[in-house]
Amino acid sequence: MINKIRLLISIDDEKLRSRCLSEFSLPDFNVLKCDVDSISVEVSVMKYKPHLIIVSSNNMEGDAMRSLIKDLSVMHQSPIIINLYTYEEEGLIEDLENMGVSRSYSAPFDFDQIVDDIRKICSLVPVDVKKGYDEIKRRISEIMCIFNFNNCMQGYNYIRDAVFMAVTEMSRKYNFSKDVYPRIAAKYETTATSVERAVRVAISNSWKRTNENVRQMFFNQNSLKNYYKPTNSEFILIISDYIRGEFSDFFEYIEADKELLSANRS
Repeated sequence: MINKIRLLISIDDEKLRSRCLSEFSLPDFNVLKCDVDSISVEVSVMKYKPHLIIVSSNNMEGDAMRSLIKDLSVMHQSPIIINLYTYEEEGLIEDLENMGVSRSYSAPFDFDQIVDDIRKICSLVPVDVKKGYDEIKRRISEIMCIFNFNNCMQGYNYIRDAVFMAVTEMSRKYNFSKDVYPRIAAKYETTATSVERAVRVAISNSWKRTNENVRQMFFNQNSLKNYYKPTNSEFILIISDYIRGEFSDFFEYIEADKELLSANRS
């Protein structure tokens, strides 16, 4: 079951946004916010993978809103979409619900009811361990796509495997030269030196092709020795930290399951 609901709020009206942030400041919610333009919303959804997003059809013109909802609904692991509106453009609410909006609420808003509805929707999501690991692999590929990696380069596969190792082997402290690169080299029947070089080249090329706004969403000056380009280990570990945070519910379940298994054996 979902232990903490990741909720992304994208609302332009300052009063309504503030009220949403206040009403959802609850123990079982992890609340995020983003700007209301389509690019910010879509990048935030790709980055944070919220279980649910709250938007307002009053944020933008009808056609732009239709386009946004259509794009969100076809994403892999698309979030549940809830729409809050104070006035209705003719036919828009029906169109949005046909395109992927799960619930629409009109002002005045009964936030107690909205919170209850969200909890009911999200309480039905079970934990499937194999599916969880598969989703982590898909998420790694999605973030690498955001960074414009060329999946035809061998370094792409090496980075993908290294990030997966860092995400799933949480208790390990990695020495990339002595541990990570040799393990990957053994898998692909090459040398650790070749793996290190291919990873470095792939990161350098993708960094040049990546939009500055995207870089800043994942990296900052304090996280890098040289802000102009991350080292191999910086890129892998920082991305793995983001992904581990997104799957915190899953890993909490895994750890709880291990503790239960250990208790049953003793």
